[in-house]
Amino acid sequence: MSINTAAELRAALNTAEAGDVIQLGDIVGPVSIGPLSFDPPVTLRGGSFSLTGSPAEYTQLLWLNKVTGLTLDGVQWRGAGERGGQLGWGIRADDCSRLTITGCDLTMLHRGMLLTRCSDVVVTRNHIHAIRSDGINIAQCERVHVLDNVIMDFTPAPGDHPDGAQLWTTGTTRGSRAIRIERNLIAGLAGQFPQGIFISDELALYESDAGHDGITIEGNTIVGSAWHGILVGPGVSRLRVAGNDVVGTTGATINGQRVTPWINLPADAMATGNMAPRYLIGGKDGASAGNEVSTYISQTRADEVVEDWLVRWAERGDAAPQPEPDPEPQPDPVPADPAPVDPPPVVAPAPGIDVAALRASVESLLATAVNARDQTNQAENALGRALYRQDKVIAGAKALLEALG
Repeated sequence: MSINTAAELRAALNTAEAGDVIQLGDIVGPVSIGPLSFDPPVTLRGGSFSLTGSPAEYTQLLWLNKVTGLTLDGVQWRGAGERGGQLGWGIRADDCSRLTITGCDLTMLHRGMLLTRCSDVVVTRNHIHAIRSDGINIAQCERVHVLDNVIMDFTPAPGDHPDGAQLWTTGTTRGSRAIRIERNLIAGLAGQFPQGIFISDELALYESDAGHDGITIEGNTIVGSAWHGILVGPGVSRLRVAGNDVVGTTGATINGQRVTPWINLPADAMATGNMAPRYLIGGKDGASAGNEVSTYISQTRADEVVEDWLVRWAERGDAAPQPEPDPEPQPDPVPADPAPVDPPPVVAPAPGIDVAALRASVESLLATAVNARDQTNQAENALGRALYRQDKVIAGAKALLEALG
């Protein structure tokens, strides 16, 4: 039996036991959940959350409030409105811990997800697309791993400032800590110019040693961004930026001004192995040692970079484990007198094994598993390419309609 209403979902969670899996149906939001706590986590699997009508743009399809121990696996999220006027936030999580969001599809939303004062969160292998503003927002969080997600196709309305992933301090009392943003694709389609990864401390909390700390940005591919391919403002301690590729396209302009995507970092950032058309390090133009200035490529080649990334993404099919909080220190155990030991039991001899028959059985099982995996990979590759092509067709059609008036 699947869950099809907000009331049914709350009732199912109120009676769930740790480790349960709840199959979702199609639920119309907004839905709020919490406080709740599970150890091991409960899983919400499949199904969808959606909005209807004309809700406020900040309406949350799912709001998690003080929830500990929850996995969202393979859920679809769809906001209201049309492209350029999308309404709704997919997931809002406040004061939550031990969350995993994996394999979800979030589309036609104002924002994909917003995490505030959360800890021990994994966001992995999600497809966030056709977004008006930001893909993933993080504020005053600890130990969050954003890994292997696709965030693409941005259609901002006037006043929107779209970012693939953004950290801020507005409305907080301290920055975020131990945040890893790794191996994600952030891409604008032709004529779209989102920011890639944007990290700022608007309240200058770093002046009182309360700013962002322990931030890693590594192995991300950012295609077709505006100027801020990767921007990290001042005061971030223990910042590592490594192995990222910011791809700029030839002839791209915004309001007649050439777009030069950059990696913009404080002077004390640890930066190595990055590629970008331009760098600003400590406010000075030019790449620091160990980083490469890349050339601009055509839009056609940029599309190929995205499509190749999607194929590899489908082939990988891996996910990060849910991080565990640091264990509380325990006192050393007090040695006890050794317990008496019984003599070992007498073990009956094992029956003989037909090795040849066992080998044949295992070889047959292996062949079946390899064939099934090959078929799965082929299907995932085709799906990745199809999704990308569909996004391109939608964007092109929208642009043509606007040109036709």
